[in-house]
Amino acid sequence: MSRLLCLPCVCVSDEVRTTPTFRRCRRRRPASPPPPADLCRQHLYKIRSGVPQGSILGPVLYLIFTADIPTDNKTFIATYADDTAIMSVHENAAISSSNLQKHITEVEQWMKTWRIKANQSKSAHVTFTLRKGDCPPITLNGEQIPSQ
Repeated sequence: MSRLLCLPCVCVSDEVRTTPTFRRCRRRRPASPPPPADLCRQHLYKIRSGVPQGSILGPVLYLIFTADIPTDNKTFIATYADDTAIMSVHENAAISSSNLQKHITEVEQWMKTWRIKANQSKSAHVTFTLRKGDCPPITLNGEQIPSQ
């Protein structure tokens, strides 16, 4: 979320003034339950990156956070809330997959830079075609994305 520090403050509404507090004062409990002896002394950990799920400002902050996601002339990007789809259109499935893989590789590097993690198990490679045949596989972070 340190990228938000670079944004000029154009609006001065109360909502914008709460953003620094929203950014700095975020903590979370550990994912696994603590042992019974530590139940009263459960530690909170600082959240250093990302956008919290379920917050009112979350979708807006996610859009700001991902505004500079790499683009490519041969692919399209569609975003809804915190879901992002990268699409490629071509008559030849191999060329379409190649264009898609090239763009995904650029996005992988961008995600590493900004400490964003994509969940391969929640990702899908969907091919829409009138022709029979398999589309070459697509990988994300070295793992093949499941085809649907």
